[in-house]
Amino acid sequence: MTLRVLLTGFGPFGEVVSNPTERLVAHFGGLVLPTSFERAPRLLFERMFDHDVVLMLGVAESSEEFRVERLGRNVDDARIVDVDGAQPKGVIVADGPETLSATIDVERVRDAIERVGQRSSLSASAGAYVCNRVLYSVLHRLQGTNTRAGFLHVPADSETHRAARTERRFDGLISAVEAALSAL
Repeated sequence: MTLRVLLTGFGPFGEVVSNPTERLVAHFGGLVLPTSFERAPRLLFERMFDHDVVLMLGVAESSEEFRVERLGRNVDDARIVDVDGAQPKGVIVADGPETLSATIDVERVRDAIERVGQRSSLSASAGAYVCNRVLYSVLHRLQGTNTRAGFLHVPADSETHRAARTERRFDGLISAVEAALSAL
C-alpha cells in the first residue's frame, strides 16, 4: 500500500526572500502555504483529510541542523508579523490541551536524515510563529482520525536571504527531505 503524503511548505516572510520549503514543495509536489496565522491552517484543513500523513516543513533561519518537532504548543507568541500583518499572542484553541505530540515517528525521521549525512535533532517545540500555529492546529483537528502529522524545520540555504548567510546547498535539503519522506 502506498501512503498518501501531503507535504507542505511556506512562502516568503520577513527576511526570508526565497523560502527553501517552498522550493522543496515545488521539487516533491505538495502545498505551499502563505506564512499567515489565519490562512495557512484553513488551507491545510481543506486538503489534509485525503491523506495518510501530513508532513509540514518550515525554515529555521538560524539553525545548522534539521529539527524534527515533537510538540505543538497551544500558544502564539509572534516576534514578527506574518504576511497579513498579524502578530497574535495568546491561546490558539481555547479549550485545547497545552501541548499535542506529533503523530509521526519523530525518531525514525531524525535517524533517516542523519543516515544521509545531514545533522538532525529532535526539538521540543515548533516555536511560537506560524509553524507552531499550523502544527498545533493540524494535530488538534486530526485527533480521533488515522491521519498522522508532523513538522520538520529545515535550515536556511544560500538562497534564503537577500545576502547569503550560509553556503548550505539546496541539494542537501532535498536529500534530507527525501529521507524523511521515505521514513514515513
